[in-house]
Amino acid sequence: MANTLTNLTTTIYNAMDVVSRELVGLIPAVSTDPQFTRAAVGQTVMSFVTPPAIISDITPGVTPPNDGDQTLGNVPMTITKAKRAPIRWNGEERLALNNNGASYNAILSDQFAQALPRAREPR
Repeated sequence: MANTLTNLTTTIYNAMDVVSRELVGLIPAVSTDPQFTRAAVGQTVMSFVTPPAIISDITPGVTPPNDGDQTLGNVPMTITKAKRAPIRWNGEERLALNNNGASYNAILSDQFAQALPRAREPR
């Protein structure tokens, strides 16, 4: 039977929000291409690279300058490994945490936040 992650969607997004703001390692150097909803191990995907902007002084006039063309580049990336981080709770553990004033959702979110960048590390 397959695992259903529907109830964890909010927790995973909360953890991802924390991780995506961390300026460590490769995270800030990667752009997201929303067209690649899934990519398999061994599949190559392209990430676009925009050139530096060229700025110039504004010259008043009736006709704007005919400039601003850019040549976009790209970087091929290949997924070479698939990683996972096991996180498991049972109902009794969850109940015990909530009864003691601890927040199960906060701890679970922290566990996902710790697991997301670790999945990017080479092993």
